[in-house]
Parts: sequence; structure tokens; C-alpha cells
Amino acid sequence: MTLFVVSDVSVAMDSAGRYWSTHPSLSGDFLEKFDGTADEVVLIARQGTDAGATTPLPEGTRVLPLPAAGRRQGYRGVLKLARSVLSCRFEAADTVFVRIPELLGFLFWMRTKFSPAHVVANVVAEAGSWFPQGSKHPLVSRALSTTLESFSRVVVRRSDAVVYVTQESLQRRYGTRAPALAMTNARLPESWLTVDPAPISPSLRHLITVGHLNGGVKGIDILLRAFSAVVRRGLPDATLTIVGAGDPEVFLEMAQQLGVADRVRFTGEITDRRKLLELLRSHDLFVLASRSEGLPRAMIEAMCLGLPSIGSRVGGVEELVGRRWSFDKEDDVALAALLLSAEPHEGRVALSQQQLARARAIIAQAQGAPLANFFQSLKE
Repeated sequence: MTLFVVSDVSVAMDSAGRYWSTHPSLSGDFLEKFDGTADEVVLIARQGTDAGATTPLPEGTRVLPLPAAGRRQGYRGVLKLARSVLSCRFEAADTVFVRIPELLGFLFWMRTKFSPAHVVANVVAEAGSWFPQGSKHPLVSRALSTTLESFSRVVVRRSDAVVYVTQESLQRRYGTRAPALAMTNARLPESWLTVDPAPISPSLRHLITVGHLNGGVKGIDILLRAFSAVVRRGLPDATLTIVGAGDPEVFLEMAQQLGVADRVRFTGEITDRRKLLELLRSHDLFVLASRSEGLPRAMIEAMCLGLPSIGSRVGGVEELVGRRWSFDKEDDVALAALLLSAEPHEGRVALSQQQLARARAIIAQAQGAPLANFFQSLKE
């Protein structure tokens, strides 16, 4: 049996014949979870360029490359991609593993339904992540988001099996009667179970967030509005560090207009995990203001370091931080109030301990071979 793993992350091959991915979510850690699931595992991804490929894939990774399709290629690129998807052939013994909601995930789900192969849907986020409310055309975005939400529910219901990254949040939103498994994609080494937590600073000063700047999904605009209110109302010495790839220009202008440009730092993407973890340790609070999420790896890493974390009630964020330390998405006023309430040292110490235990439980759950065991149960 061959397992085809479909990913929207682009890959590029170097001169030595090794593949690299353009996003850390597609890494050796991600592919490792498929060990033992099939006789052969094949990654299906779009062919990218060396310029953006910074994450190495394991040597010997078998890849079925597809043509790129994006703004540069236009509609012709999309048509070329669609033809490539249609040209793929699957046998009855094959299984296709698709991530929902992703463009290639949807395309290959439809292609697999017209083949004898089985399809497993990996629900990684809410469908609204494609069309965030913070975009330039909110009415159009809302209509498209509603349509995609409905289609996502159909996809999950009609899949042969489903793997959710959350324990219950995405399950409530995209239910199924098919065999299902709850397993995070944030597969961290077992050594994380014994990482020494960072000390909790007596005062709340340095805030940090991690996420891509483009597309509006990570809610950087929401965070900036809340941060400016916090600086005016009670934390005049606060700073905000924003880590992530993308063009920060629009947010730099926004910070300037809000009067906090001198307190906000954009680092760009940090691909060295050790440097990122050191940076997280030097801060007092991790904040995620996303409009859509699955089970965010960056937040799990922060919690594993003992860094108190708060976030919006999307995807599995509330499962991680608890309702007390989460807020309704888009609500920068509620976020500002939550930030101010996190100032007392004792509260952050207790929060750190609670979230550290939760993060370690999630990491422990992903150890071993839960996906291989799940696939074996499907055969029985």
C-alpha cells in the first residue's frame, strides 16, 4: 500500500538531489509521523524555488512534484496545476492523506473520490483561515468563507477516515461518522518533556507573537490595537516582538499611527529553532490574536518553555490556554483587558504551571506511532 501525503507547502530540490520545504510545518518531524503507516510514503507538493526553501526534508524523501500555482502564474498556472492533479492515478490499495482546508487538499480529495483509493482528511484549521475578516473586501470574504465552510463539512463527512489536530474544537465544527483520530501535527521531540521552564519575571513588560504577516490570519492588526491600548492604560514600558515571514510595512505604518512604533520590533522569520526558543525565553507573555488556527505549534512551544500564553478562541487555542485566558476573535478591547489582567506576577506563575502541564501532555500523546496504529485499525 502506498500512502500519498498532500501538502500545500512548496518544495525545491538542491543540486545534491535533496528536497527542502518553504515552510517549517513541512519538515522531517511532520513526515516522521507517517512511519509505519504504509509500504511506501510519497509526498505530493508544488515545485518551488530555492530562494524560499529553508527547511530540509529527510534524505530519500520521495516527492511527486506539481507545477507552481500562485499570483505569478495567474489562471494559467492554476489550470496547469488542475491538469496535473487530474493526471494522477491511484490504485485501490492506495490511501491519499489530504489537509483541510488547503487548495491541494480539496483538489486531491475530489480527485480521489473519482478513484478506487481511500481518502483520509486531516482537519488542521477552520475554513475561515482562507478568507479572514480583516481582508480588504469583508463582504466578499464572508461569503467565500461561508461557502468554503460548508464544503469543508461535506469533505469531512464523506472522507473514509479523519484525523483532527484538536481534541474537540474542530470535531464540533466538522463532525464525521467515519473512524477518527485526534493527534496534533506539532510533533515535538520527547526531550521537550524535560525542558526547564523559564523563570517568570516579576513584571509584565515584554510580549511576543509568532506568525506569518501576510493574509491577515494571524491578527497582527488586532494585536497592535490592543497593545497600544495597554501602553496607554497601564503598561507604559511594554514592548512587542513580532516574529514571522512577510512584509511588515502595513503594520509598521499602523504602529506609527497608534503611537507605538518605537515599542514594536519585527524580526522576520527565524528558521533556527534554537534561536527562536531563546527569544521566547526572554519574553514575559506569548500572545496569539489569530482569526483562524488549528492547534498552533508556536503556542505549544511557548507553553512548554513555561511562557504564559493567551490567545483568541479559534481552533484549538482555547483547549490550550483555557477559557479564562482566551478572548473572542477580532475583539481587541477584550484582548487589551486580558493583557492587563495578566500583569500580576502570581497569576502568571500559576498560568505558567497549568499550561506547562497541558503542553507536556500534548507532546506525550504524539509520541510513539499513533497514526500507524490508527491506519492499522482501519485495515482490521
